[in-house]
Amino acid sequence: MTADVKKHLPPDGGYGWVIVAAIAISNVINVPILQGFALLFRNIFIELEMSTTDISMIINVNSSFGFLLGMMNGPLLKTFGYRKVGMFGTVLMFVGILMTSRATSFAEFIIFYGLMNSAGLIITMSAFGLAMNTYFVKRRSRASGVCMTVTGLGPVFMPLVMSKLIDVYGERGTALIMSGLVLHTFCSAMLMHPIKWHYKKISQGK
Repeated sequence: MTADVKKHLPPDGGYGWVIVAAIAISNVINVPILQGFALLFRNIFIELEMSTTDISMIINVNSSFGFLLGMMNGPLLKTFGYRKVGMFGTVLMFVGILMTSRATSFAEFIIFYGLMNSAGLIITMSAFGLAMNTYFVKRRSRASGVCMTVTGLGPVFMPLVMSKLIDVYGERGTALIMSGLVLHTFCSAMLMHPIKWHYKKISQGK
């Protein structure tokens, strides 16, 4: 007499492609916005009489701080899961860019752009990366390829969009609009369903 043993496997497709689309949309918005920092605030830096050293320091702090938090990502993801961590990271980025749009000093740019935005982006990308790896096994390379291809469109089109918005709304108004775009990626984080909701159940005879 044999007993059926149910084995739970990642969908390796199905809802996993929703995960890929959510990650790609988030990256298309978030990554180029942070990359376009110098373009967005160049006139404000002139008004505030910031030196090139100050500007370089702000950008370098942003580039490095998130990676310094790398050791925190594991415990956060293990404790709260990729969905909650992704939502937290998105909110952190939104608040960071929102406050950066009102920044008037070197210290404020360091705190809101250099630290808060950097931490939010790295936390979000770590959560999304774990979600994709959880949903895909055999098709993981294909999923990653699709995600990276779509992500690459962001740095091409976003600077053009930002330039047009700056002409109409100015630098601070554009930064405010960008913060609103980032907040919309909260929906992407909400789409990161726990894997147990979408397991493939396969019965195996024993």
